[in-house]
Amino acid sequence: VIVDPTKYRGVERHLRQKRRPKAAAKPAAKKKAAVKSSPGTPPPKVQPDPNTEYQAKLRALMQQLQDGSATADAVSTFWNSLSPANRVLFSSEFPQFMHLVQPDRGVQSKAMPVQAHMLPATSVMHLPVPPPPKTSPPAGMIPVAPMAVPGMLAAPAPVAWAKASQLTPEVIKQQEAAWANRFTFHDGILRADMSSLQLGDTGLARWCKWAPSLLKTLGSAGGAPLSNADLNFSGNALEDAGLRQLLDLLRSCDVHVRCLNLDANRLTEASLVAISDFIAELRLAVSAVHMKNNRVQGSYGIMHLARAIKSNDKYPMLSDKKRYTPLMLHLAGNMIDRPMQVTQLLKEALDNKFPSLSEDRQYWESKQQCPPLQLPCFDKQETSLFQ
Repeated sequence: VIVDPTKYRGVERHLRQKRRPKAAAKPAAKKKAAVKSSPGTPPPKVQPDPNTEYQAKLRALMQQLQDGSATADAVSTFWNSLSPANRVLFSSEFPQFMHLVQPDRGVQSKAMPVQAHMLPATSVMHLPVPPPPKTSPPAGMIPVAPMAVPGMLAAPAPVAWAKASQLTPEVIKQQEAAWANRFTFHDGILRADMSSLQLGDTGLARWCKWAPSLLKTLGSAGGAPLSNADLNFSGNALEDAGLRQLLDLLRSCDVHVRCLNLDANRLTEASLVAISDFIAELRLAVSAVHMKNNRVQGSYGIMHLARAIKSNDKYPMLSDKKRYTPLMLHLAGNMIDRPMQVTQLLKEALDNKFPSLSEDRQYWESKQQCPPLQLPCFDKQETSLFQ
């Protein structure tokens, strides 16, 4: 019998091979398992998950509250054991418990069953902290009185401590707790009142290392990058290098700032240039920048900012009133010589639109008529303030 190999398709052989068990895969699997269980290779270390630990503590607390055996001490103890990031999560989910950890409310001793008004809610987020440090200075620390700034509200903390020597861990913990107490998060809007702490560039550098975990946690809790934040760093003796650190932090954490208050610091034209670059990168418009009572002298920084917003389609911005309004740049009380001549330069740079000098925010019906920049009380300069 002569078999033509070109006509043979091997159907029977193919079926036989298909029915055979796949034994070739087992040695490879055994070899792979042997590599994993090799005695010379140490097992990988499993890092504890902070969220898992938080959920376990939360379940234990809720169980105590539901069976009616818990007192207010349980909530306070639970709160003190949380990290700043987990405090944000707890306060966003259960704001109805926050009065139990406020330092001025004391500790209740009666059993505290769960009531109907204590059901979870997410409309308000506040960051209470343990009681602030004593007003007597710790060893090696020098008390610094807060800077008085006209028209500014008093700072929550009565005393700020300047660094005289290496800070102890206890002092650092107390300062970070005080910083956390200055954060609020209501209706998705972040507000941080860090005013009159006299941080200086050194203290701000520490703050910029501490804040990212909190900012990123807030962004994750909201499900979107933080927008329309209101940050107040007035009265902190900040210089240009310190401000650059702050702006770099906001960039890295993707925080959009609606209002940035930098009054009563030591900032110059270089800070205006840095702010101009920062504004140009933001996804939303900035409503106001406060830099009153600083050390701005020339017109270079102002002109740089004016050109930046002129080429930005976000300015002038559309307000909640459905009318257009400029970016408000507060520069009163600096050392700018001949401020009215500077406004003429700005008019030329802004396509013949004279910047408004009104103290109150101005509105226009048409975007073409609205100037992109407003300089409240710009003519009120203090040329001898720092001489």
